[in-house]
Amino acid sequence: MHFFKSITAALASTVCLYAPAASAETLKAPLLGIDSGFFLVPSTPVLERLIDLGINDLRDNTVWKWIETEKGEYNFDAEEQRGVDALNRAGLAGSLIIWADNPLYEDGNTVTTPSGIKALAKFVSAYLDHYPNIRSLEIGNEFNSSSFIYGPIKEFSSKQLAEVQYNYLKALDKFENIHNMRVIGASAHSIAAGYIWALLDLGGAEFMDAISIHTYTTEPEHIPAEMNVLRRHPAMADMEIEVTEFGQQDHALAPDFFWRNYCTMSQAGIERAVWYPLKQRGDGYPPVLQEDLSLSPLGQALAFAHKEVQGVPVEAFKPDPFTYGCVFNGKDAVIWGEPRGFQVNRSDIALRRGDLRPFDRDQELSRDRVVLLHTDGAPIDLGSDISFCPQPVVADSYHEFYRPEEGENARTAPGVEGFRRYLLVGDESRIVDLVTCPGQQRNGVPWRPYLCSAEEEFWQFSMMPASFNIVGSAEDNMRVVYDYESEREQLLYVDTEVSPNLLNAGGVTLDILIDGEKKVSEVVEGKQSNRYGPFAAPLGADVQVMFGPTAMPQVYLGDFRVTLRNPTCACDFDVCELEGEPRINGAPEPEQAAATTE
Repeated sequence: MHFFKSITAALASTVCLYAPAASAETLKAPLLGIDSGFFLVPSTPVLERLIDLGINDLRDNTVWKWIETEKGEYNFDAEEQRGVDALNRAGLAGSLIIWADNPLYEDGNTVTTPSGIKALAKFVSAYLDHYPNIRSLEIGNEFNSSSFIYGPIKEFSSKQLAEVQYNYLKALDKFENIHNMRVIGASAHSIAAGYIWALLDLGGAEFMDAISIHTYTTEPEHIPAEMNVLRRHPAMADMEIEVTEFGQQDHALAPDFFWRNYCTMSQAGIERAVWYPLKQRGDGYPPVLQEDLSLSPLGQALAFAHKEVQGVPVEAFKPDPFTYGCVFNGKDAVIWGEPRGFQVNRSDIALRRGDLRPFDRDQELSRDRVVLLHTDGAPIDLGSDISFCPQPVVADSYHEFYRPEEGENARTAPGVEGFRRYLLVGDESRIVDLVTCPGQQRNGVPWRPYLCSAEEEFWQFSMMPASFNIVGSAEDNMRVVYDYESEREQLLYVDTEVSPNLLNAGGVTLDILIDGEKKVSEVVEGKQSNRYGPFAAPLGADVQVMFGPTAMPQVYLGDFRVTLRNPTCACDFDVCELEGEPRINGAPEPEQAAATTE
């Protein structure tokens, strides 16, 4: 108790982080496209609506088997492809996916033999002769998954799939008219660096102008860092990247999700970003156009970005690890992040919601709701035009997720911020370090860059920013450790969010230790959000949060997040107040093990 009293008076002025001006890094907003689906449902009214809106970059599909129904004979007037024909003739086809299956070859399976691949390349060349104004070709769709390939290839490993993709690219390169075409290779679901690196190791970069990925498995906030992992391959240094599908199924959050992605894709150097879908496909993904062809709330956001923002200079804004933002050409900006109040310091800056409606919420940042800013005056400078409340978050396992370089680990690398991470294994609590794995480098692992065990024995362990997977024997007795070294004398709440998808019947143990003294030890058996503390942490104190299945053999597949918050931050203006806490420079009495469950 003596330590608590001695630091309370000084805490508010020393431990709460105010947002300084971020260093400006000039980037470019991606070009915007939409996955149109005209190959499935042609529609003249939809085409006319897109022309009225000025949307001129659509991604669609070329189905080989509809056009070549006799070997070497191509019928471009086939009824089945009239929708894509209309796109091509209107000049709206930003990119076309080439499907590599035809009943005339290899029993209708995705072609893998030299003769089948040669026939595919010949068809593509003939297609370009017929439609010479096509802007780009995408070789396959999510080629590293089993969803859009057929036949024996479904059983191929990621390296074998990469080899087939390489053979496609090499065969296409033999045709002169393809040299004048933008060729997009890899066609990957997720930022599957292991699969893409395998393609590059074969020499695939020689035959393509860009790679395509779909970012469905990567949270918007982690796109830049995972792209940086992808670019660790030498052949990726100057390779352009297109995100040829992104989207999600929450209609209410779709506009905000769009802006979070568009901002972070700008920071990641993405050349082009394609929203999925244009119209409802029956899979729950929010479309751009509603059934009456009016713009959906998501469509309002995308249409505005298409008209005003795409291709313009972008300045990234990241005053701390927990706050995100972009300024587009000085006129428009977007911010979001861990909840805290803010105020605007200029009367000529208007606030909007993600769907462009006037901002009618409390002036507080949100994890998943953005704030748009617009001005017709002087360029926006988020570092000076916005004042933020103190940052109550001290460390967070989601936002501060370090992906070590080769030869480093997530415990000792100099770039680690917030939590150091590692495994404790066995009854003797042996440390097993975590390193970066590229994703899909083998079967049975995530398809995105992730933290994996430095020891092959524990290859099934994987950690992502918001989750981890443990599969271990009784002898393994694995526990995940999040380890934070207190940078000052402070009080800390420990917030945990647990959401298991697959879990042993016995639940998981959660332990919180400060300098080796156990403050919390309990079993979590289902989805929970708890707050523990506050606890007094001296300068240099070792704050550990440990988590592991209790039953043997061990199984935990699910989400986990831990956040350290300072309870004494107070604001200088009325909109800033930590929920449930006084606005004075004080704090609740520290509690050793009490938890508040939400």
